[in-house]
Amino acid sequence: MYKVLVIFIGGGLGSSFRYITSLIAARYSENFPLGTLVSNTIACLILASAVFLAKGWIQQRELVYLFLVVGLCGGYSTFSTFSMETFKLFQSGFHLYGSLNVLLNLLLCLGVIWFVSRS
Repeated sequence: MYKVLVIFIGGGLGSSFRYITSLIAARYSENFPLGTLVSNTIACLILASAVFLAKGWIQQRELVYLFLVVGLCGGYSTFSTFSMETFKLFQSGFHLYGSLNVLLNLLLCLGVIWFVSRS
């Protein structure tokens, strides 16, 4: 039960950070879901850092792993939101923004994981 609490706290923080990121990003982009792109990229950076850079250290600390990877990144990275926003962009006729959203999320997030894994 203690593990679930750790994940719960991490997820709550991740979700709160996601909301704050969206508020900040909304100032810079009206039609493009920049907040989700930024959240997904940062979550991938945190996750890749935990998995690849701190792998020996974090594997010995299960609660830290659960807090960061499962909780914080799970609450902060929002693939379901990404999918709905992309769908709405296409549905609203913003085909270029929808395509750009898919492409940038995939390239940036995969690129971050690839880059960190090489370190």
